[in-house]
Amino acid sequence: MISRGIGVVSWYGYDQPDERAWAFDELGRTSTPGDVWCGDMMVSSPYGELGSGDLGEATTPGTGFGVVCANISSAAGAACSRLGHEFGHGIRRDSATGRDSGAARLHRPFPC
Repeated sequence: MISRGIGVVSWYGYDQPDERAWAFDELGRTSTPGDVWCGDMMVSSPYGELGSGDLGEATTPGTGFGVVCANISSAAGAACSRLGHEFGHGIRRDSATGRDSGAARLHRPFPC
């Protein structure tokens, strides 16, 4: 699909840290660099620990999710990049107190 120029937006999840960005790897095989954007986040413990996740319990450390976009407009791509950037800046802090919430949090948000 990507190599044919068809627009793709695919949301995915996983329950093992080594499966991180699997959809990007799979969909990106048939594309050229720069054609595909991916944002991926994984839940960790308050101490940054990872383990086997649980897709049925989304706050379990090692559970993750992401979105892969291809052949989207430059404006949409820029919006995806801004969203990923904002997640990376604020996700670890409690918005009311500015302190670490002590709950499960997102581990190293990054573009794939």
